[in-house]
Amino acid sequence: MPAKDATTCNYCQSLRDKLARAEQERDASAALDCRVLLTRHEGQGHPLAPQTES
Repeated sequence: MPAKDATTCNYCQSLRDKLARAEQERDASAALDCRVLLTRHEGQGHPLAPQTES
């Protein structure tokens, strides 16, 4: 299966939305977390989003 690019990856879009909210709220810690996760995710070729524990 070919790797998704940033324009079609739902996880990337989710992180970008969270980043925009964090920046709007001036939450530097959350914004940094989003940037790190986005960079890591893109560097790994857009694998499936990590599973969260419920």
